[in-house]
Amino acid sequence: MGRFLIRRILLAVPVFWVVVTITFVLMYAVPGGPFDQEKQLPPAIKANVEARYHLDKPLWQQYFLYLKGIATGDLGPSFKYLHRNVNDILRETLPVSAWLGFWALLVAVVGGMTLGILAGAYAGSWVDRLAVGLATLGIALPSFLLGALFIYLFAHLLRWFPPALWEGWQHLVLPAVALGIGPAAFLARLVRSGMLEVSRMDFVRTARAKGASEARVILVHVLRNALISVVTLLGPLAAAFITGSFVIEYLFSIPGMGRYFVTAVVNRDYPLIMGVTLVYTIFLYAANTLVDLLYTWVDPRVKVE
Repeated sequence: MGRFLIRRILLAVPVFWVVVTITFVLMYAVPGGPFDQEKQLPPAIKANVEARYHLDKPLWQQYFLYLKGIATGDLGPSFKYLHRNVNDILRETLPVSAWLGFWALLVAVVGGMTLGILAGAYAGSWVDRLAVGLATLGIALPSFLLGALFIYLFAHLLRWFPPALWEGWQHLVLPAVALGIGPAAFLARLVRSGMLEVSRMDFVRTARAKGASEARVILVHVLRNALISVVTLLGPLAAAFITGSFVIEYLFSIPGMGRYFVTAVVNRDYPLIMGVTLVYTIFLYAANTLVDLLYTWVDPRVKVE
């Protein structure tokens, strides 16, 4: 396992370099620039602005300057948020998105696993039909519609939770549930199909024939072997949740990283786009590495090499 982790850490460097290079090329390949939407600037002022952000240099020099900044931990200044650099913006917004993403992931895992286990354990019954119906509804309804519905129902009609902002745990409930319901529904269907497939295998029938209780058969033999596909999904899902959701953060006025990322794309804020992309890549790489380690716990036949 130690050799596996060392190899993954060493492979992270070329992976991040490829992501940074592709993102850099795509940003500068799109027509227009970060200051094209501003008022027409006098040539002298425009030249000073471009010189400040190194936009007057050839593209290859800008590329190597950015790589040098990444190597020293400096992601550069924001083009649109004056007197703020990308490091400060990420330092402020990442904890907000990560905290929201953690609770949304908890909603997705707990809700999806519970619904999927019930559907798989009582396949063909009314419990199964109800669980499948709820999962289908959860997949069909987009998060922005659920968020708007929650605001209207639980904030304006019932007044149980505040409709927006980010000031306490009460402000966390509605966005976390709205963000977690869709993945929870997908996980429920994944768990159900996995359990139905595993339950037909010979070792499950052998366990029942030996007198094992139904609860032990489901939890130990069926569920554990059905978790491979679920664990595979949890890696990218966790990375996406932790790095923010633009729709939910915008709808509930949450100052998270996902909201800043989309506004950065609209404003052509190149350093901020690169910074958020790099952070997402880091979390995705770490989550997938953790998933590979979890495989050995879910299925002892899998060996980390």
